This record gives sequence, C-alpha cells and structure tokens, in this order.
Amino acid sequence: MKKLIMSLMGASILTSTAASVVACGSGGKTIGIVLSTTANPYFSKMKDVATDYLKDKEYSPVFYDSNDNTATEKTNIENGITKGHLGMIVNPNNAEAATNADPIISAKIPLVTVDREFDGKKGAASFVTDNTLEAKKLFDNIKAKISPAAGDKLDVYVLRGVSGADASNKRYKGFVTDNLSEINLLGTSENNFANWERNTAADKVATDITTVNQANVIFAENDEMAMGAYQALNTATNKDWFKTGYIIGFDGNDDTKASIAKWTEEAKENVFSTIEQDPEKMIKLAIDKMIELIEAEGEAATTYASITPVDGKLISGFPSAS
Repeated sequence: MKKLIMSLMGASILTSTAASVVACGSGGKTIGIVLSTTANPYFSKMKDVATDYLKDKEYSPVFYDSNDNTATEKTNIENGITKGHLGMIVNPNNAEAATNADPIISAKIPLVTVDREFDGKKGAASFVTDNTLEAKKLFDNIKAKISPAAGDKLDVYVLRGVSGADASNKRYKGFVTDNLSEINLLGTSENNFANWERNTAADKVATDITTVNQANVIFAENDEMAMGAYQALNTATNKDWFKTGYIIGFDGNDDTKASIAKWTEEAKENVFSTIEQDPEKMIKLAIDKMIELIEAEGEAATTYASITPVDGKLISGFPSAS
C-alpha cells in the first residue's frame, strides 16, 4: 500500500455535488468516507465523530452522502477513486449492491465497511452491530414485560426500513422471523417499508390506525420511525393506545432515549425501548483499521472471514432489563 501513496498524493482533491471536504489534517492524504444518508442523526453523528477524530492525524476525511440511493453510492465511490483517496470507508446503502465495492478493489486501495456489510464480505474489514442478535434482545425484553399467557401471542405491527437493506433484513429476522411462533403479525407488516423516515412512519401509522389499534407492540426498525409512530399516536384521538401498547425502536438516538427515560407505568405515552448502537466506536475502529491498512506493506485484503462486532446496549422502560 505504501507504494501507492506517492502516486495518489498528486491526485486533485475537489468537491462535488455529492461530497464535502473537511479541511483538517494533511490536505493531500485523504480517506473517502461514504455514508448512506446524513439526514439520519445516527449517521450525521458518525460524520461528526470522524471529522473530530481525524483532526490530529495525518489524514483528512472527504465525506460523500448517498442519500439512501444505491446508484448515488456507486457514483460517490467512483468519484472517490478519481479523487485519489488512499482508502475508502463505506457505509453501504444496501448489502445486496455488492458490485459497488468492485471499483475500490480494482483500484487496489483498502476498503473498510461500517454499520453494514457488502454481501460477499467484500473489503478488508467490517465494523457492525449484530442486528439480528440485538433485535432478539428487544423481543425478549418486551415478551418478559408483557408476559403473555401460555399459548398467547404478541400482536405486532412492524415499521420496516428499506426493502433489501441489510439492517432491515437482519432486524426483522431477530425480532420477527426468529419468533414467529410467538407473534401475530398484523396487516402487511412484512412489506410495510417507511424508508427509515420519521414522517413517513407517522403517516403509515395514521393511515393504518385500525390495524395499529389491534397491536400491543409496534416494532420500528430504527428510532426515527419509532418516533414517527409516537408522533402519530400521541394525540388526543389516539393516545389511549399507550394504555396497552409499546413502541420499540433501534439505534439509540437522543430523542428516543429521552422518551424512554420518561416511560413509567403512570406515563406510558413514550417510546418503550431501543438498542443503543455505538456509531462513535464503530467509525473510530474503522478509521484506525484504515490507517493501519494504508501504512502497511503490500496490498490490503479484499475479503474478510467475519465481521468485527460492536455491541449494542438495551435501553428499556422495563427496569429488570435496563
């Protein structure tokens, strides 16, 4: 990898409509960081942490926002290679779009993925939460809270992320698929995609209110959608739902954690639980690995055997599991 650095140092580092350059570190030694969407607070935090973490290092970050679009991600990656980055950290928009990784591998620069993998484990390393395992924690927690009678099932309404998205698939598996014998899945939850967005989720809950009223659990595959469900239900017309219903999210965003902190048996009109991921630790580990790969002798690996898991933390209104 060291042999590539001098030839890449001369590459012109320019801004584009899809990228923004953060002026820190050594201007000619850059790492491209492609994020699925900075509209999500989870990923905007990752960007802020990366910017701060690289300030005192020899490398500057160049960020690309894929706007939750696989084609845009492909363009961002191609632009990053043209700009001569020494390596690229990618938060894949969709694991199934693994061919987006190929230009990086062909350019013989290191690739590290963060928060999601590319199918085929493309890249030198991947730092992610085990979404299936963490979603199972959420299911076990709400089952313990509700304690259904023998033979009874939880009535579950699901707000899904994006069709085909790795995180959406794995969270659905951990909460729903692996527990189908204990769940009564309501409506068209399997395909009830709200694009990870708060307002879209709020609209879906409002539109499906008849079905939602049959549920005692809403599982939202991220906190933005959980807060959207909360927004739709915390109204004069709908707030009675909270007397027997529980909203569950995933990510650990600040407003969701604040809502959970207010949940009590006397104040149920709040989100009940979430998994707090650690985007700060995730991106720092990815940066450290990237610098190690850039400064190592020889070419970086193009596949890896297994992810490096970054554990999540269950945050719940159920005291015994907090």
